[in-house]
Amino acid sequence: MFPIMSVGPSGDLGPLTSGGTQSVAPPRGAPGWVVWCLIAVATLLAAGATLNAWVDRQALDTDEWVEVTDEMLADDDVRAALSTFLVAELFRTVDVRGGLEESLPGPASQLAGPLSAALRANAVGLADQLLGTSATADLWRTVNTTAHTAFVRIVRDDVGPALSTGDGAFVVDARALLVRVTEALGLPGNVADQVPADAGQIVVFDSDQLDVAQIVVAAVDRLSLVLFVVVVVLYAAAVGVAARRRIALRNVGWALVVAGAVLLVVRRVALRVATEQLADAESGRAAVRSIATIATTMLNDLAWAGVSLGAVIVLFAVATGPSNQAKAVRRWSAPVMVHPVGAWAVALGMLAAYLAVVPGFSVQRWVPAIVFAALFVVAVERLRRQVVSEQQGTAPPVEAEPAGNLE
Repeated sequence: MFPIMSVGPSGDLGPLTSGGTQSVAPPRGAPGWVVWCLIAVATLLAAGATLNAWVDRQALDTDEWVEVTDEMLADDDVRAALSTFLVAELFRTVDVRGGLEESLPGPASQLAGPLSAALRANAVGLADQLLGTSATADLWRTVNTTAHTAFVRIVRDDVGPALSTGDGAFVVDARALLVRVTEALGLPGNVADQVPADAGQIVVFDSDQLDVAQIVVAAVDRLSLVLFVVVVVLYAAAVGVAARRRIALRNVGWALVVAGAVLLVVRRVALRVATEQLADAESGRAAVRSIATIATTMLNDLAWAGVSLGAVIVLFAVATGPSNQAKAVRRWSAPVMVHPVGAWAVALGMLAAYLAVVPGFSVQRWVPAIVFAALFVVAVERLRRQVVSEQQGTAPPVEAEPAGNLE
């Protein structure tokens, strides 16, 4: 005699035993190790995509770079280090004492030496005050805008006006700031006129590093979109081939949380190493740490965006699951969710709050924005229809958690 068939919890047909109990056929899908391999590869690539996005948006976007350098100038430690550099450049490249001797009349010229020494002792503090003014901040912004635009053109095999080659190195011209400091110190015009054309230049990287920089930039440009698409496809494949898709989706969320957390730890370790390795003296470590912290703020934000997105995915997978808590939440939200307008109004409000609160999340790139919007629409409508079906008593059984809860 043929057994009577019934629909099992995962949508498969299973026979009823002679005692009337349901024998559920195991859900069909790829083995668990295949799903986990797809998730692992996608997560590694997601971490790489995050680093790639950071370089693309931070190091190669002039607006972002200028915003970061503005924050650096506003930092007390960085401003103090820049003031020290400019004053040292002034007294290294200009004969301040000789200029004062020429300007002072008669016997007063003998005071040029003491005046020069006194001026140097107080110059750093005066330069720091100058760098804190809005006029100097505007000049700093202009210098960085011009220099970064040229820098991007050079690493992309073009030329730029603000980067020059000197002694085999590529440098950024900060002479305008040096002249402004000279004038603020009250030095006579003949001293300011002596500032050489190559004074105040800050080395970006040596010329033998240019080929490497151009290769890196070319790779970043090509991989910006490719990595994102590959990550999305691999995660979608992991969920699509899984026997229990909701569980696989939850594991994708946890993978994103772990990847973001790892990037946060890596950033913290990198900041410590950079501070110890790049600072020549203890006095410069505060400035180096401030520069590194500000320069990697976007990486920090992107990592937190990954953590928050993963947490949202986990919550969605749990909210659509069979637990008593999930069922209670769905029953509680039913009065709103059964009405499409109300459900979407609440969902859009929550989305707006998420985008406003979560750092690093950007919808300025159209492909990620479209993918995110599509996933958002599918998730909201999936949850809304599940709630409606449960209220009408027509919902199919929700797949149970697997043994060990790790599939």
